[in-house]
Amino acid sequence: MRIPRLQILLLPLVALALIAAMPAPGEDDSTNDPSLGRELRRLNVNIERIASLLEQSLAGQQLDLLIQRVEMSASRLSVAEQNLRSAKATRTAIDDERVEIEARLEQLADDLDHGAIDIPLEEIEFMTRELDLRLKLLKEKVRDADREIIQLENEVMTQRDSIRDWQDYIDRELSSRR
Repeated sequence: MRIPRLQILLLPLVALALIAAMPAPGEDDSTNDPSLGRELRRLNVNIERIASLLEQSLAGQQLDLLIQRVEMSASRLSVAEQNLRSAKATRTAIDDERVEIEARLEQLADDLDHGAIDIPLEEIEFMTRELDLRLKLLKEKVRDADREIIQLENEVMTQRDSIRDWQDYIDRELSSRR
């Protein structure tokens, strides 16, 4: 139940009116009009009701904020999982290219051993250096991708833990309100 802002703003005014209507310390309230005492009791009951409603509203707002926190964490988790899938796909593509180059180098070495190649030696050396260089770069990219994957896996795990913690907290809050 939401309490309109007007009621929240009126609460201090009602409290001030109640304080103003109360007898001063040491003043005998038996000389006061009995209807004033009834009115003060009625005002006190109404203020207690308003305070209770305010507490309920605040608790509801806190719960709404907690749920929004879980939703934000779930959104971050979704992004982190997508980034992780993308990083793994990139790593797989790089590794596939690395395997292909290694196979080409092995095939080139086999062809040389069996004399099945009639390309000048300088050209073969150039091709080998180029493939070796690409292979080194790919291995470096694989290491970078592995580091990124580890970082993203940690982020996914952290987000999952955060969501679980917030959900547990919300469950405890709901249980304590029953």
